[in-house]
Amino acid sequence: MARRKKQTQAVGGRFRAPWLFIFLLGLGVFANTIPNELVFDDAELIPNNSATHDPLNLKAIWGGRYWGPVIAHDTLYRPLTTWTIAANYAANRLVGRDGASPAGYHLVNALLHAFVGVILYLFARQIGMAEWAALAAGLLFAAHPLHTEAVAAVVGRADLLAVALGLACLLFHDRRRPAAATVALVLALFAKESALAFLPLVVWLDLWLRRARVRSRVRWYGVYAAVALAWFGIRHLVVGNTPLVIMHLDNSVAHASAIERGLTAVAVQGMYLRRLLLPIGLSSDYSFAQIPVVHGLLDVRLLGAVVGLGAAAWLGWRLRSRMPVATFAVVGYAILFFPVSNVPFPIGTIMGERLAYAPSVFFCLLMGLGTEWVRARLGRTGAMVMLGSILAAWAVLGIARNTTWASPEIFYRTQVRTAPLSAKARFNVARIEQAAGRLDTARVSYERAVAIEPTYAEAWNNLGAVRREGGDLNGAVQAYEQALRILPSYPRARFNLGQVQYQRGNLVGAANSYEAAVRLKPDYVQAISNLAGIRLEQGDVAAAERLLVRALQIDPNYRTARLNLDRLREGRANGTEPASLLLPSGP
Repeated sequence: MARRKKQTQAVGGRFRAPWLFIFLLGLGVFANTIPNELVFDDAELIPNNSATHDPLNLKAIWGGRYWGPVIAHDTLYRPLTTWTIAANYAANRLVGRDGASPAGYHLVNALLHAFVGVILYLFARQIGMAEWAALAAGLLFAAHPLHTEAVAAVVGRADLLAVALGLACLLFHDRRRPAAATVALVLALFAKESALAFLPLVVWLDLWLRRARVRSRVRWYGVYAAVALAWFGIRHLVVGNTPLVIMHLDNSVAHASAIERGLTAVAVQGMYLRRLLLPIGLSSDYSFAQIPVVHGLLDVRLLGAVVGLGAAAWLGWRLRSRMPVATFAVVGYAILFFPVSNVPFPIGTIMGERLAYAPSVFFCLLMGLGTEWVRARLGRTGAMVMLGSILAAWAVLGIARNTTWASPEIFYRTQVRTAPLSAKARFNVARIEQAAGRLDTARVSYERAVAIEPTYAEAWNNLGAVRREGGDLNGAVQAYEQALRILPSYPRARFNLGQVQYQRGNLVGAANSYEAAVRLKPDYVQAISNLAGIRLEQGDVAAAERLLVRALQIDPNYRTARLNLDRLREGRANGTEPASLLLPSGP
């Protein structure tokens, strides 16, 4: 009882709940994410995955993959995260708002982040850190600008939940509550797959900080391992043998040699460490060719990373006796980063700031220990000034960084500024320009995208569309044909090529393109409808009618096909069959 009372006293004895400062700071720094729109992955996942629309649809949530129909080769299984997003959707509907209205999603993320900071403080106290150091660690975690991607993006909730529950698992385990620790571990795994790294962390906690307890807890480890195996089994039933498809654009090291992948992964770790220490120059995109593959040992990025990571390892070794928590944190940082480092196996991205959310827990623990060291040498006032300065700077940087998620246009324009060598960043901003009707600037951005990555089929396709809208039909054909040389099985490029051929009066070429698009995608109603128009112009009225009926069987709400079929039948009834239909329709 006395210990609990001591933990609720703040530094100096004035305040009885120091964790409240952490919670309020975490919520305050990320409060300006609440008015933000849904951007990037959020704009795809929430509206287009029906499993995120009803928290009572447990079969779809717990029996379906994370991205549902949005990504064909999705290998992610995160039902707890999906369920919380669905709960947000239902709450919006309950209060009369659109289910995808973003404010509630962002509020929940901000609250979760603030809560993670509090659990970190409690865990720090549990493993023996002084009150001041634990409070500093929690405050630094709450304010760190690197956390923007995990908090401002609704899909970052997977990281928030996994870390909150993973820390809870460690906390319950150390407090000799294995049942609660088991529940927390299971829920963490259902939030995000990388939470599996908390399992070796439990063992590391006992081995290093609680050495006398290891043998007595072997049975606990067995229970944790058993539930992890059960989770693997459930995940396999849902995901099955779906192959993980990693695009070169997203992670160039996925297709590099094992040595190059390892060297690049080490260099990327140096980039993470630099952003944790000095959180400026942050970006939501590190895809090709923003981070070139490391080919040799003399690459300056690799050398810098080796120095930084070596210094951290040396610090952990040097302090192993005097400050074992520091060594625990250094190794814990490595354990949590390992599954997403591209070292054991390639993952879906070469680098992502959200992936640093979990490891940053231990970085902030080290920073908290550092403030205690400063306090011992500069006194309480000096340490408070230093900590306050860091927190103020980080809070300002974080609040400013949050605004980059305000809208799709701001988000993608910021991507180009922070990742000018990224083909995807150029592509994304081009789409914004194209949607706004700024065809010249869209064309320039698409051309820059394909200059960075000449095999970017989707960018070539969109470049063709912009050229076509601008009246450059020859340039459009060249772009579409290039897209098809890169990816012959690209139905949209086949369809778009048919559009241009129709405009140029080449009915046979247009029909061939539409037929090829339908072979690649049998439910491509736009291509079927347009092919019906070609057949009518060629005089084959029966074929045109059959195609329109087929299109409506696939999509009864496809308005163009309905209007054309009605027009065709009405003309037949009046003895005046139309010579053409309302064509061509767009994709």
